[in-house]
Amino acid sequence: MSVHNRPGDSFKQPYKRTVETALINAVSVCWDGCHKIYIAFDNESDAALGGSLGYETFLIDHANVSDSLDRLFGWWQEACGLRFITGMKNVNELPTIIGQFEYEDEGVQ
Repeated sequence: MSVHNRPGDSFKQPYKRTVETALINAVSVCWDGCHKIYIAFDNESDAALGGSLGYETFLIDHANVSDSLDRLFGWWQEACGLRFITGMKNVNELPTIIGQFEYEDEGVQ
């Protein structure tokens, strides 16, 4: 589920750079359809998100990371006001990529 972004639509800086860097080092991405967006940094985390946690994960095409960036931005636009992006490493490490309310606190929409 993702909106079709207009050409050039993306996260504002410095968030775009932060998300791109995360995607370059990631395996997959997923969204709960409301506000939780996850970036899995290893196969174990991808398996947990797609297995026991029940998310539909989308593998990162490292030859074209911009597709995953577009997907995340589409989800971001559709997400409710509680939205955030969190990474997942080794299943139990959850580094914050964009914290809840952080994007809006910076005056960025």
